[in-house]
Formats: sequence, C-alpha cells, structure tokens
Amino acid sequence: MAESLGRMLNYTVRKIGIGTMVGFSLLVVLLSGIGWWLTQFVGRDATPALGSLILLALILGWLLARSQISGRIALVLVMVAGFLV
Repeated sequence: MAESLGRMLNYTVRKIGIGTMVGFSLLVVLLSGIGWWLTQFVGRDATPALGSLILLALILGWLLARSQISGRIALVLVMVAGFLV
C-alpha cells in the first residue's frame, strides 16, 4: 500500500511539478484560513461546506489557468459555477 502511494506521489510530482504543488498547497492553507475566519466572523458552523467550496473553486481556477480557454470564456465559466453553487 505504501509503495503504491509512493509511486503515485512520485508520478504526480513529475507530472505537475514540485513548484506547482507547493504553490497549490500554500493557496489551500491561505484560503482555508480565510474560510475559517469567515465562519468565525459570521458565527455559524459552516466550516465543512465552506472548506469544500474553497477547495472546488481553487481546483476550478487552477484547471482553467492551465487550459487553453480564453480569459473571457473562463470568466463566464466561473460566473456560471458560482451561480450554480
């Protein structure tokens, strides 16, 4: 099990790059902190839902940034995704 996990992590690092993974991890930490602050400010315990939304938005933004989609189309996609959520 640990060996297959190690191979998967090695493949992911080679495919994506260590710099991208570190940057993505830092964004996850930063946005999680902002999400925690928002739940403290609002006073409701919406941490799991807000955390999921933050992670999904970060993944969507990252995928759109790496794609060949123009900025205007990406903007429309993000607006539609935000409206649906």
